[in-house]
Amino acid sequence: MQFMELTKYMYTNAEKDKVPLRAEIDYIRQYIELQKNRMNDRTEVHLSIESRNERPDAVIAPMILITFVENALKYGVSSHVRSDIFIDLALDDDSLHFATRNPIVVRPSAEKSGFGIANCRKRLDLLYPGRYVLEIREEADEYRVTLDLKLH
Repeated sequence: MQFMELTKYMYTNAEKDKVPLRAEIDYIRQYIELQKNRMNDRTEVHLSIESRNERPDAVIAPMILITFVENALKYGVSSHVRSDIFIDLALDDDSLHFATRNPIVVRPSAEKSGFGIANCRKRLDLLYPGRYVLEIREEADEYRVTLDLKLH
C-alpha cells in the first residue's frame, strides 16, 4: 500500500509545474516510512518539520527535495554500525530551509555518482533562478546538504 501511494503521487504530480508544499512533505514522509522497512535497529531517521508563519498556499516544484532524501538513505544506512540520518525542513513565510545529514556508510562509485544531484541542480537553475542556495559538503565521514529556497 505504501509503495502504491508513492507511485500514485509520482505519476499524478511529476508533470506538474507546482504542487502544494504540504503534499510534497507528505510524500517525503511516506517515502521515509517505506524505506524504514529495509532498515534494522542500527539506523534511525530523524525527520524534523518546523513551520513558522506558514503560508497555506505554498507550492513547490514536485520531486525537487526527494533526491537529497534518497541519497541520505542510500548512502547513510548500515546494517552493521549505528547510523543516524537527519532530515530537517523549516518553512517561514515563503522561505524554505531544507537540510540532510548522514554518515557515509556506502561510498558511491565514481562512474555512477552525481547524476541525481546534477539533475536536481539543473532543475533548481531552471525553476528557481537566483532564488536558491544549495550547499553540498562531505566532511570526514559525513555528508551534508543544505538548500535555502525562496518559493515565491
